[in-house]
Amino acid sequence: MEVIVYFNEHPDHFLGYEHGQPLRRVFSYEPPTKSALFRLADEAFQAFNAPLGFVMPAYRNVAKAYRAAGLRSLSVGDVLRVGDSWLACAGTSWIALVDEPSEVSDA
Repeated sequence: MEVIVYFNEHPDHFLGYEHGQPLRRVFSYEPPTKSALFRLADEAFQAFNAPLGFVMPAYRNVAKAYRAAGLRSLSVGDVLRVGDSWLACAGTSWIALVDEPSEVSDA
């Protein structure tokens, strides 16, 4: 199951994702764990924000590739696609999106 990271490019994205905001695909990977949906999202957040020494060993190569691509941290308003599910990063959790985002572009 592929995980795809989308950056929210709306100026107000730090207020949280709103349907119709522009998303740009920036990174994808096969998760190194078999965790459940929301746990996978938490693992991604940790891998793309924490210092490498604090990243789960299973995620270190993914985290290194993310950093090597020169990407910013995964932030509020950004979106993950995990298989057929879409999750928006909120202040302290993830929100499952009912509708698939409409404004999606490739990097």
